[in-house]
Amino acid sequence: AKRLPAAFEKEAGEVLRKLQANPRAAPFLEPLDTIALQLFDYFTVVTRAMDLGTVEKSLRAGKYLSPASFLSEARKPFENAILYNAPNTKFYKAAASLLTTLDQACEGTAHLRAARDFLQARAAG
Repeated sequence: AKRLPAAFEKEAGEVLRKLQANPRAAPFLEPLDTIALQLFDYFTVVTRAMDLGTVEKSLRAGKYLSPASFLSEARKPFENAILYNAPNTKFYKAAASLLTTLDQACEGTAHLRAARDFLQARAAG
């Protein structure tokens, strides 16, 4: 597999660091310990767990084959939280806020803005 251009990896890394530095991102930095948190039904609701630390490792390893594949995984921790948690919870609210932050961070980038627009159009059907 061919690595994406260094410019993309730099953009993606900057967007990821911006998310990770956000105080609301704390619950999304590492894999969720569903046993310790007693979230026994988590994997009946969420089919693919993801966290920002795993996204960062994958980015560094050159595992993303397109900007859209990176962005799709970067969105996943927040989409999972929105799917699993009730709208009035702090996790749901933090996830919704961080999705907006992620979308806004893509605005100033060449590669990720197009990927964001593609993913939003696909989600809209």
